[in-house]
Amino acid sequence: MYIEQEPKKKGAGKFIWATVIAVLFITVVSIGVIKKTETKITSTVPEKLITSNEVEPESQGQGFIPDLNPIAGAAAAVLWNSTEKDPADINVSFGQTLHTWNPLLGGVIWIQSKKIARAQALAFSSYPDNLLVNIKASSNGFGYRFDLNKYLPGPIEYGYFNFKGPLENQPSNLDDIFQIYGASKNVKFILNVPLPHPSLKLGDARFAWQTPQFYGAQLQYLFGTADSKAVYSKLPLSIDFSTEPAEFNWANLRAKRGRIEPYKAEAVIFGEEPYHIEGWDANDGKSYGIAAEAYRVEMRKRGVTLPYGVHVSQLNPTDRSWFHPMMDALSKTDTPKYFDLYHYYTFAGTADWERSFPMSLRVEGFTNWWLDKKTWPVNYARFLWLIDDTKVALARRGIDPKTVKIGFSEHGITISSPFKYNDMTGAIHFAGWLAGIMRSNSDWDSMWVLAAEGFSTAQIQTFKTTTKTPTYFVYQMAMKLRGMKYIDLVATNAAVGKTTNPEGLEVYFPWVMVRAFEDPATGKRELFAINQHPSRPVTLKGLDGWKIEKWEELRGDSYSSGNSLKSSATPVSIKIIPKGENDPITLPPISIIRITLKR
Repeated sequence: MYIEQEPKKKGAGKFIWATVIAVLFITVVSIGVIKKTETKITSTVPEKLITSNEVEPESQGQGFIPDLNPIAGAAAAVLWNSTEKDPADINVSFGQTLHTWNPLLGGVIWIQSKKIARAQALAFSSYPDNLLVNIKASSNGFGYRFDLNKYLPGPIEYGYFNFKGPLENQPSNLDDIFQIYGASKNVKFILNVPLPHPSLKLGDARFAWQTPQFYGAQLQYLFGTADSKAVYSKLPLSIDFSTEPAEFNWANLRAKRGRIEPYKAEAVIFGEEPYHIEGWDANDGKSYGIAAEAYRVEMRKRGVTLPYGVHVSQLNPTDRSWFHPMMDALSKTDTPKYFDLYHYYTFAGTADWERSFPMSLRVEGFTNWWLDKKTWPVNYARFLWLIDDTKVALARRGIDPKTVKIGFSEHGITISSPFKYNDMTGAIHFAGWLAGIMRSNSDWDSMWVLAAEGFSTAQIQTFKTTTKTPTYFVYQMAMKLRGMKYIDLVATNAAVGKTTNPEGLEVYFPWVMVRAFEDPATGKRELFAINQHPSRPVTLKGLDGWKIEKWEELRGDSYSSGNSLKSSATPVSIKIIPKGENDPITLPPISIIRITLKR
């Protein structure tokens, strides 16, 4: 993720490619102890670090009333030990209920062959809950013309496929994606629509036909209502968009091709990555908003009523130039209901960093460190500060964050090392990511590739055969907690490790994280626990009166343990481990565990 290296000056749009890392969650979970203590900036963890307010409205019991005091709030303080050390037994106790965690979880789908798409879709039904399939493309949409039903030469993706011979050798089109992946009844879709900056050169960056009018027609093709068979049956199977009048109903072309009913989706998001692959600068919030508004107008003209979404920049929405100018440019009566947050890309570096950065802390903060911390609206020292900052920015505009959907539509693609993160490093990394969105209560998350073919890590990966990677099992485990009440867990005596990120910045991270939930139907408690220490088991103490009912464990002998793709590895999968009711809750090293507790 881009991070600012100096206070933002007007007209300056230079950032280094890095990761915003701050504490996604420190130690086991936020502590309900408030102390007004000055933060000491040192090379080691401060003796008592008071984090800034974690905008979690439910914890205040008054609806959304954001407390902008950085050292106030019922769940604001997190205490750290004064030095890094290996983990020991941790004392925990249940605190107050903060919110209901009910996000739509899944991953991103990019272009794949029909053969691979069909093979991977067979695994979708094995997810225990609704699965988000987030459809994305490059800035030029891979050169796909829905009207002509063909891919145009030019984009590098064109060379990935053999367009001759059986259809199995050809890339899937939009109809294929909705039909093949949607065959699993638990699948939900979000579609990102390319929105390249007009200054991008033709060819690899964009095509001349990529206009609001073209994409309005494409959305009508996918989600609009067709006319009678007498109308659409007379059409050819391909129609050049440029030859048709503005009132032409493109849903009729979909019906002619065999799909009469509109496809279903949760939302349409305008832009893939405006601030990266699509060429929009950090100061282009207004221009991007004007372009997104043009897309919205064309979509509504064609009768598409789906909610739409826009992108939050890499800048702080509360005090920088993108968010508010963008919002000012959008319709005041048809406002966005989805906010796609900046995509955190880094997934490489030192061994510690590779698994720990979603839950890491940089004491100085990773933005606004030049400001007095008492002025921080949220905790910029913690990873995923952007979720809380966006909520505050919305509230300042008079928008209750509970009325919109905040989430992410991609994270952690690593195409340079095709299979490197098909292992427990990747599994623990994304368990930490999920622990973060559990705390921050984001509404949807597809920040990991859902299914890929050889060139990228994914939850479901194909190399000759289709494999469920360790990350797949982490998402499967997390999905079982959807709809439950998130409970604050007070912890003491938790330990931290220290590492250096790829940019050379010193960061800290908790060895152990635990999230607590309550099943509203049964009153049972659930723990989502991570021990990323390579050798030390950790016992949780203090949960007297609660007995173990079920122990579901994902564990590796080492960080390299993973499911086989092109080479042998120690296989990893979820295992149900027999436990006595009164057995100690001891988390083995390199493990992710879901524990069901009963009275």
